[in-house]
Parts: sequence; C-alpha cells; structure tokens
Amino acid sequence: MPIIKQVEDVTEFAGLRQAWTELYQASGIQSTFLTWEWLFTWWKYFNQGKRLYLLTAWEGSQLTGVAPLMQIDIRKKGAKIKKLCSIANRDTDVSGFIFPCGDLETLHQLSESIIQLQDQWDILELSDVPRDCLDPVIFENIFSSKDFHFICEPTAHFHIQINADWGNYYKDISTHFRRNIKRRKRMLQEDCKNYSILHLRGTEIQPEHMDVIFQIQVNSRYTCTYETDLEKLFHKELVKVTGEKGWVGISIITIDGVPAAYEYGFIHNKRFEFWHSGMDARFDQYTPGNILLLEMVERFCSQGIQELDMLRGGEEYKCRWNGKEQSYHHLKVIKKRSPKCMALYVWLPKIKTQLQKISIQNNHVNNN
Repeated sequence: MPIIKQVEDVTEFAGLRQAWTELYQASGIQSTFLTWEWLFTWWKYFNQGKRLYLLTAWEGSQLTGVAPLMQIDIRKKGAKIKKLCSIANRDTDVSGFIFPCGDLETLHQLSESIIQLQDQWDILELSDVPRDCLDPVIFENIFSSKDFHFICEPTAHFHIQINADWGNYYKDISTHFRRNIKRRKRMLQEDCKNYSILHLRGTEIQPEHMDVIFQIQVNSRYTCTYETDLEKLFHKELVKVTGEKGWVGISIITIDGVPAAYEYGFIHNKRFEFWHSGMDARFDQYTPGNILLLEMVERFCSQGIQELDMLRGGEEYKCRWNGKEQSYHHLKVIKKRSPKCMALYVWLPKIKTQLQKISIQNNHVNNN
C-alpha cells in the first residue's frame, strides 16, 4: 500500500523533478500542463497568498502518485471559502491526478488523504479534467459518503485529428472556409503587402521572441493577456524550461515587417496543444491568424504530428477547423458540514434554476 506524503515546501517540490517525470511517462497522460516543468514554474511565480498542498504517494523510494493541489482563500458573495484546487487552477487548461494507468489503489489513497484533511478545506475543485487523468465516476464513488456533495459538469475541449495526413485534412475542412483563407491571401497581394511566417521550437525561442508576442497582444482586442511584468517573466522562464525539453513551439506571421499574429503552445507525444494565440487588430481584414494556423497544420503533418488539441473553450471557430469535442469535466466536492459552501454551490443554483423554469412556464402561458 502506498504511503502518502504532503509536500508544502518549494524546495521539496523542486526535488521531485526526476521522480515526477518517470511517473508522468508511466501514466499515459497526454498534456504538458501536468508535467513538473509547467507546474513548478507556475508555482515559482504565482504562489503568493496560496498554500502548496501537493500530495505524493510512495512505494519505497518510487513515486507512484501525485495530486498537484494548492489551497486558496476566496470570497464568494461575501463568504470566505477555503478552496482546495489544482496548482495553477484557471491558468491551466488541463488538471487531474497523476498515477500509473489502472492503479486505482493509489488514486484511492490520494483521495482518502484529502478526505482525512477535510478540516482544512470547504470545497475541492478540479477544472478541465480528462477522463484518463481522473474518471469522474470513480472519483464520485470515492467521495460518495453522506459527508460530501459531488458535482460533475462537462467542459468543452476540442481536438483536431490530422493523423499526419495533410491531403485528407485539407479536403475535410469546408470549401467555404478554404476559399475564405485564399481570398484573404489575395487581399494581401492586391494591397501590395508581403507576409512571412517564422516557426520556432525548443531552444530556438529566445526572450526577444516572447517580447514580439507580448507586443502583438498589446495591439489585440484582448490586451489583458501578459498584462503584468510577473506574467511576462513567467512566460519567458516557461519557454526556457520547456524549450530545453523541445516541447514549446511558437509561430509568428509578419505583414510588411510588422508582427501580425502568433500561435504559442506545446508539442508533446505527437500532439500540439494550442495554448495562446493573438492577432494585431490593425490586420483584422486579412485574418492573419487563420493564414498562420493553416500553414502550421500543413507543417505539423510533415513532422508526423497526429493531433492538435485546441484546449479549453467551446468557441465557434474551433469547429471550422474540424475540431471535435472531447470528454473533459469540472469536478467539485463540497463538504456538507459547510453550510455556506452548500448554499453557494448547491442550494442557490438549484433555486435559481427552479425560478428560471417557472419564469419560462409563465411566459409560455402569457404568450398563449
């Protein structure tokens, strides 16, 4: 039976790198967001006001499981809530527990440790969990006692299967979409504008390339991304750490020498995770992001990439790229002994839903 140890110190966290990597490789998980490199780098920069709550399972000297958690205090409708959640929480697009495929004993032991420490939290919340990281049915069964209320909500994630076959992929996207991208390229020619694309991977990416991305975002419609100096420092170190592994990749399209759009993500196990993208709003009419992404997909096919993970969010544009929704879940375990938590996460939402149903029924009666 595994022994559970709680890691609360950043030095201990740092010392887990090798054992974590070996465990990750045995787990079958397919996401950079659950690697030691991603989570440790995030913790270094954004740990203020948070408590490390990293649970590790050991059999002798071998690491057999990790629950990468942190504890934060939040305020919800004036009530103070102690929340146990994934390290990086909403900054990460994938979360879950790490353990060898099929090792349910380790999952049970990690979960039992969380239950034993329930005086230290009001709600356990895990966002964007793929089934291979944590099956919600099994997780619910573990927390199915009268002491907890379990909520499982589906979250939208879209994956594109290209199977390293550019011809078939290009044929399968809609004719209208292909024609639209060709029309934008013609517009560039008609306006006497030249474009070029820079693809960089791993250690090719330097701090100045990230500065280009930051500047594109400043001129985009979503200027809050990379807004603080701390965020910029985090991303520069992240591309350095993941670059040493050859994971990180960025592509930038330039129009008449001006950076116009970028894609930034991670290439791992023949998959590319699209994490961040942005476009300079001054080039909206050319949709340079679409031109860039199409050429990236063609390049990926030549490199043997099998799948593009467009990560969290159900935005309509993902369907235009033949994105297919995958099974991810938002999991909440709420202590019934916490009336404020039950009220905020269970009772009030139920009352709101019921009132909405009554309102719809009344409108239907009035309209008739």
